[in-house]
Amino acid sequence: MDPRQQPASRHLARGSLPCADAVAGYPEGHERAFNGGGRTAAFQRLECRRALFCRRRLARRQFVRGLGVKIYPIVEGHGEVQAVPVLLRRLLSQAQCHRVDVGRPILRTQAQFRSQEEIQKAVRLALLQPDCAAVVILFDGEDDCPKDAAEKVRAWARGAAGQIPCDVVIAYREYETWFLAAVESLRGKCGISDVAAAPDNPESRRDAKGALEEFMPERRAYSETLDQPAMSAVFDMGRAHRRSRSFRKLVKAVGEILSQLHQPLTAWPPPQWQDVGAQ
Repeated sequence: MDPRQQPASRHLARGSLPCADAVAGYPEGHERAFNGGGRTAAFQRLECRRALFCRRRLARRQFVRGLGVKIYPIVEGHGEVQAVPVLLRRLLSQAQCHRVDVGRPILRTQAQFRSQEEIQKAVRLALLQPDCAAVVILFDGEDDCPKDAAEKVRAWARGAAGQIPCDVVIAYREYETWFLAAVESLRGKCGISDVAAAPDNPESRRDAKGALEEFMPERRAYSETLDQPAMSAVFDMGRAHRRSRSFRKLVKAVGEILSQLHQPLTAWPPPQWQDVGAQ
């Protein structure tokens, strides 16, 4: 029998929800994954809600006891799958937040970020993780207005997230724009030239990947899966914060999520990041 067609009683007998693969197989969402066993649709939905409630309550208890809870990112590219956890952990460390970690990102395509159904399905997949305390959606804005697109996707996502903190950040125009904004801090790393300098307005530059390649040796190409996580680990977040509005949005979103998770934040963003005279 297809595991996605197993009756709800078998799932609930194990005290768990259907796996992510089972949920992903049903475009109507996780409720249909409980179809079977002769139960009515209303009772199936009730069981699903009860199981989700139990998982969320367990996560809250773990948090109170000092056990690990996680922020689950929903991202666009394979490079981001590796890079975003690196970046978020750096931000959590900068905030001196040691009780929250980052879960494995959920991968979606650019087209899926424009679909309410796909966004809400991805959020529900994140909520199926017992240690999910919050969700962050991050993708490239390209030529879209980041503010308008973020507001629309945020409304979709929060409609599925319920009481779980959830926010949306759009990198304008690309994730790599944040590296370009702080490219001086990458000199001598990842093939970046020792004389690399950021443009006056990094976010006005199209093709940030190509701009980074201009600072690399002639036969050296930028690799999303290799360079993106490596640069995420070392670029100067303070420079990026001062020079990139969309990076400031990410920093703000992380701070707001930590506040909703009742994490103590003495000063966020760090005061030195806001010093326009700093280099």
